[in-house]
Amino acid sequence: MEQLIALIPIIPSMVDAGKSVLSLLKPLLKGLGCPMSKDHEILIREMEKRKDSEGIIDYLKKMAQNLSMSDIEQHYSGDGGTQVGINQGIINISPSLPQGENQQVKLSEESLELLKEISQDPNGTLIAIMLLGRYKVQTNCKDFWIDGNDVRQIALISDAIEELEQHGLIKTNDPRREMFKITHTGFNLADKL
Repeated sequence: MEQLIALIPIIPSMVDAGKSVLSLLKPLLKGLGCPMSKDHEILIREMEKRKDSEGIIDYLKKMAQNLSMSDIEQHYSGDGGTQVGINQGIINISPSLPQGENQQVKLSEESLELLKEISQDPNGTLIAIMLLGRYKVQTNCKDFWIDGNDVRQIALISDAIEELEQHGLIKTNDPRREMFKITHTGFNLADKL
């Protein structure tokens, strides 16, 4: 959050001097409740070796954005909210419409697994980004890396994200579509999984 942003001005001089940015980041992220994964450590070390201060700054900005996204979801009351139920793999999403309509949706196993992970993330967020030729999906302080050439795996995760978004279980305000936030309906469904 603010602590990560405060590091940005000193990153270029640290990298140029060969000082470890990682030694500052690890305890800071741990203190914020999101310890750094081994994949992130490797990524930062690679950027330090290449003296890629811009890459490290971009990483810090994305982490700060992920950690500071405020939960702006409206919490619904029993009579004005969204009901969610599961029956034999069919998900019933019943928004409070004047007609009381029911929407039945069949979600893929990947979508349901991803939704469960997002619901357990301290900030209820999902980051999906192409970074250094690899597709990175991060949620619940876990990183999932997919080789940029594995188009089948990238399509699978992209479809799962799109499916969750289409059904109002996650949403994004990010024009680059790299960061998503779980919705109240998404939390309700995840609680029933």
